[in-house]
Amino acid sequence: MLSNHPSNLGGFEYKIDSLPLVAAAARAPWPGDYWSTARDSIDYRWDGGLPSPAEKVEQALGLAGFASGITNRYGVYGNALRPACDVSTDCASLQDGSLCAAPRGATGPRSGRCIPGW
Repeated sequence: MLSNHPSNLGGFEYKIDSLPLVAAAARAPWPGDYWSTARDSIDYRWDGGLPSPAEKVEQALGLAGFASGITNRYGVYGNALRPACDVSTDCASLQDGSLCAAPRGATGPRSGRCIPGW
C-alpha cells in the first residue's frame, strides 16, 4: 500500500459524477490572521527588503496606488474604527491585546492604528 494513495483518506470518491454539485463547510475556514493586518496585509515586505506582493502587482500591472489601496482597505488603515496611536501603550485602554501598528514608511503623529493581537 502506498502511503500517499487517495484510498488512505477513507471515503475518497473516485467517480466525478458522484460528487455533489453544491457543498459548504460546517464551519467557515479563517482566511487569515490578525498578524497580517498588523503587518499591513499583502503590502508587508515579508522577504526582507524585496517588494511586497502588493507592490509587485502594482509594478507588474501598472496599477498606480494599488499597494497603498491595500493598506487603506485591508491593511493597517482598513478599519476606520480602530484608534490612531503612536506607541502600543496608547492602545492599552482597549483591553483587547491591541498593539500599535503602522504601515511601512508612515510618518507623523498618530500614524499607527491599534490592531488587536492574539
